[in-house]
Amino acid sequence: MTYSLIAIDLDGTLLNDEKEIDKRSLQAIREFEKNGGKVVICSGRTPLATRWIAETVALESPIISLNGAILHDEHGTLITQKTFPHSALKQFVSFCSDEQICVHLYEGNHLIVPEENRWNKKWVNQNILPLIQTGAVLERRKAYLQECEVRVTPNLEKWLENHPSISKMAIFSERGDFRAIEEKINTLLPHVEVASSSNYANLEISPPGATKGAALEDIALRLGVPIAQTAAIGDNFNDISMFRRAGIGIAMGNAPDLVKAAAHEVTAGNNDNGISEAIHFLMK
Repeated sequence: MTYSLIAIDLDGTLLNDEKEIDKRSLQAIREFEKNGGKVVICSGRTPLATRWIAETVALESPIISLNGAILHDEHGTLITQKTFPHSALKQFVSFCSDEQICVHLYEGNHLIVPEENRWNKKWVNQNILPLIQTGAVLERRKAYLQECEVRVTPNLEKWLENHPSISKMAIFSERGDFRAIEEKINTLLPHVEVASSSNYANLEISPPGATKGAALEDIALRLGVPIAQTAAIGDNFNDISMFRRAGIGIAMGNAPDLVKAAAHEVTAGNNDNGISEAIHFLMK
């Protein structure tokens, strides 16, 4: 095969709009693996959430989580973790307070928030998806649910003094489009990585050098796969770095037009067998 390693995003890509994985997608993954290929999850979700999905669909390969800030090997052993400098965290939390923006901080598998609201109230259940149609084992999900929580911390600036290991920040607002806010963040903290996983309905901020593309390159090197033999499949702006690093980037049919324009190919949507179509294209 021309491509022996595929990095696949989760939300809007491998997951359909019901947050389940189509059987045809799983069949295509098994066929790719049978031919000697490896499939790597590459997501903005937490390490626990990505591991849960990998276990449910029997993927035995490295995992890229929190948009490339954290990498685990196929045994679940931590390979690398990037975190923010303390000064950047303080600046960003203060900025969000001034802008009246809801901020989420990701400390490992826990979500740190200043208050409970609609963006985090159901986070634990959204983090560890039910995956009933996909074939998840209920008892295993219960075990995973116990490993993550939302921690309401009104005084984030004080809390940060003793909790420096933050690998991702995300912001939400009733205002909607975050393009103008992205420009402000790039001016305030020019070295961090900023992207959206939801067509600018949110922004996800990662430590310097932490992108899906850089993580894919790292994993490929560790597996001995030339970067030209890698493929990346995704649906949103935080996937563009993968498209630029991989041998070929494939955008989902449900992706925004600018994301499609950054890819080499476009497959069907996440509700229309897009992953299976893309994998079979890569196996030609």
